[in-house]
Amino acid sequence: MILPLPNLGINQLNKLLPTQFILLGLLLFFSCIKKDSNAQLISLENWTFRQAGTKIWYPAEVPGNVHTDLMTNGLIPNPFIGTNEFNVQWVENEDWEYAAEFHINQESLGHDKIEITFEGLDTYAEIFLNDSLILQADNMFIPWSVNVKKYLRFGKNNLRVYFHSPVIRGQEKLDANPRFIPASNESKPVGQQTSIFTRKAQYHYGWDWGPRLVTSGIWRPISLRAWSGAKFRDVYFHLESLSKSSADYSIELSAESTNEIDAELTIRMANKTTSHRASLKQGNNNLKINRSIKNPILWWPRGSGNQKMYDVEIILTESNQILDRENEKIGVRKIDVIQTPDSLGSSFYIQINDIPIFMKGANYIPGDFFNVRAANRYEQVIQNAVEANMNMLRVWGGAVYENDEFYDLCDKNGILIWQDFMFACCMVPGGNQHIQNIKNEAESNVKRLRNHPSLALWCGNNESLTGWREWNWQDTYSLHGKDSIAVWKTYDHIFHKLLPHVVDSLDPGKFYWSSSASSGFGKLQNPNTGDQHEWGVWFGQMPFRRYKENAGRFISEYGLQSLPEMLTIKKFDSTTTNWTLKTKALNFRQRSKMPWITKNFTGFDMMEYYITKYFPSPENLADFIYLSQLTQALGLTNAIHSHRRNRPYTMGSLYWQLDDVWPTVSWSSVDYFGNWKAAHYYVKKAFAPVLISPDVDGSTLTVTVVNDKLDKISGTLFLDVFTLDGLRIFSTDIQGNIPSNSSTKVYNESIEEVLCGQKKNNVYLFTYLETEDSTLTENIFYFVDPKNLKLKTPKFSTRIKKHQNKWIVSLTASTLAKDVYLSFDKAMGKWSDNYFNLRPGVEKTVIFTPGIKIKTPRPKLNIISIADIIE
Repeated sequence: MILPLPNLGINQLNKLLPTQFILLGLLLFFSCIKKDSNAQLISLENWTFRQAGTKIWYPAEVPGNVHTDLMTNGLIPNPFIGTNEFNVQWVENEDWEYAAEFHINQESLGHDKIEITFEGLDTYAEIFLNDSLILQADNMFIPWSVNVKKYLRFGKNNLRVYFHSPVIRGQEKLDANPRFIPASNESKPVGQQTSIFTRKAQYHYGWDWGPRLVTSGIWRPISLRAWSGAKFRDVYFHLESLSKSSADYSIELSAESTNEIDAELTIRMANKTTSHRASLKQGNNNLKINRSIKNPILWWPRGSGNQKMYDVEIILTESNQILDRENEKIGVRKIDVIQTPDSLGSSFYIQINDIPIFMKGANYIPGDFFNVRAANRYEQVIQNAVEANMNMLRVWGGAVYENDEFYDLCDKNGILIWQDFMFACCMVPGGNQHIQNIKNEAESNVKRLRNHPSLALWCGNNESLTGWREWNWQDTYSLHGKDSIAVWKTYDHIFHKLLPHVVDSLDPGKFYWSSSASSGFGKLQNPNTGDQHEWGVWFGQMPFRRYKENAGRFISEYGLQSLPEMLTIKKFDSTTTNWTLKTKALNFRQRSKMPWITKNFTGFDMMEYYITKYFPSPENLADFIYLSQLTQALGLTNAIHSHRRNRPYTMGSLYWQLDDVWPTVSWSSVDYFGNWKAAHYYVKKAFAPVLISPDVDGSTLTVTVVNDKLDKISGTLFLDVFTLDGLRIFSTDIQGNIPSNSSTKVYNESIEEVLCGQKKNNVYLFTYLETEDSTLTENIFYFVDPKNLKLKTPKFSTRIKKHQNKWIVSLTASTLAKDVYLSFDKAMGKWSDNYFNLRPGVEKTVIFTPGIKIKTPRPKLNIISIADIIE
């Protein structure tokens, strides 16, 4: 498809130019300048782009991509609206060009080297400087640098980046390959699945929670820097040993010098400055300096301690002139993944500073489909994880290695990272060139990320081993005999040899795991060793008790779909007024297809299956939305409680998924616009540092207290059984100590004893733990599924007041109100708590922070509880 390009003059183009972005770009460039170093940064400005083969150039944003530039210029509709995704997929089959001009003065030309660095090119790019080809790039995940001094001229220079269609390039590679290679999640038929031939984010090609928008562009910043003498290429802080009195580091420095230099290194670390002689030869130099931090303050994951970071400055000088400097932050911590054989298999847990830590968290995908925009959501995503008491995120292997800022926020907030290499649900083509490309990618990203204290482990791929062994790929892709052997040989080389070697050589001591989920190199998952993806619930239609019955060592994926709230759904298509599950703009976003159940079985059918298993049947879309969220929340809560009760056997619980890449129907607990679903409020409570977890096993009630704190708890646990009307029928208390970092069963009694003759569907258990200071934690437990409770419709008393830009809501209920959902008409925002249980006569106060200012003096408050649907 060729764009209908209007005939715009230069003045019209200037009006279209995003001036504010150019200013931002200049700030990005100049923020990288080492102001007192022997270097100059040259700005590139006035970026334009066009469809290859056409004449008119349009203003472009760099960093950015072709889809967002086309949208900004009004040339394509927003693919997030309606079914526009299909209307813009022609973009993936076209080539695109970007261009900019810049000026060079004599001072810059006088430097020894002038380097241009592309931090991220997506993906097949040819770069021309003054019409000379200077670079051919073919990997989205690595930076590319070229010394361009010989191509530059005094005054005006022109830079042009030509992007080839990744789909057409991929198809050429597929057609030349002797066999098909499995890429099961790409939304194209076998014979057109090209994503595995291109080192690019796989989810761009479509996934069961996202669109197919195979984009191209300059997705990370570009810098053009003139320098002389010497400059740092890499700095690595390797913790050699750690004790209470000392953290001993070897600082490994890589520096390039344009000539022989008798230089001096100054290292400022933990308020101590040392100087070292450095004789640099022309070319690459590797230096190693030993430094120690005395009496170090340790870095801990969130919930286990503080996140102390030490500032480090390294300055390279010659004759008192600064040649280069590096500023880093390091967190002192020791990290290990412990696999100790036992009678059943082998442990699998993460140990920080010699303390086993239970991992609580979720799987992370980019917060926006377009990666440059996803970077703008880092703070929101990490804050949502923090508020939900998480201490780990798994950066999933079908997306991207995120920008440094993402990992900086994780360092700051104590969020550990399980880092996948970028392979998901696929096998990998062979060939020396492709393998070398993967090796370069792995080395580049291991070097870039290894200094972050939040980086806990490296993992080769997501579910590729499972797919090869269990998803019938050999038949689907006609891989038998020699073809099957060849595909597995490539897998074995990359994930069992190449990647572990890269990690071992560049990030020594850091744990490498070949595939998630698995029980070891080339070994399928099981509940006794390694990590598990528990999809018996959802894809296997198993009940929620499956989480308890199959709780393995480390559960790194599990989840259920839900619909987002109605205000989010309405943003799918503003022209739609009558919404149902069959409405095109909504049905279009249901990408979970399960033909193994029945031919046309989808995620909506599965939602209904689980809703009606645990809740009353929905009668309309509003009910379906509410109940789908509660079902997801109930499922995740069951899983988390089961996993946490089962420690130390089970030591990790990471659900799928935290966020969304676009407004959609998915497994996320927070929707694209940042609205918390019921699941996120539930997860926040289930991941609390101290958790009371009742459970029924046959005819016995047990109560377990989980204490993730590294200090013991002394207090009293109260257990009260009430009727739904609020009559207390049973009460007991238990005094004692809860050990640190433990799961302790504190109560065991027959259900008959605590029910005192009442029926299970007419009572609830209220438990709370009191210390000398306060109530530490509480929980409400039901003895039957929600649909079987004999709930009465509560009458609510409410008070609403405004404080600054927040709304404070206080309410009480006449009888037990289960899963109370509050909302204001037409107002998106975040509640301090929602979808909560409200005991009769007990006042609950919550705060609503709107996303935008509510202009109505007294907005309408809507209150829904399960009883409204049971009626």
